Amino acid sequence: MMQIINARYNEKKLTIFTTNYTDTRRAPAEETLEDRIGVRLRSRLYEMCKTIVVEGEDYRMRFDVQ
Repeated sequence: MMQIINARYNEKKLTIFTTNYTDTRRAPAEETLEDRIGVRLRSRLYEMCKTIVVEGEDYRMRFDVQ
């Protein structure tokens, strides 16, 4: 993943990233984006990106199939 992101960064290519991970831990057991991808890669993403937070209910939960 680092090689792909670094190559796109060096070539100044537009890249859209999406994630369900947050930057701040809301609960002790919650995993952050930095926990998941590491400090170096998170730093690179922070430099490359404009963060847009989208909040709302989980649409998939409406169709809870049992």
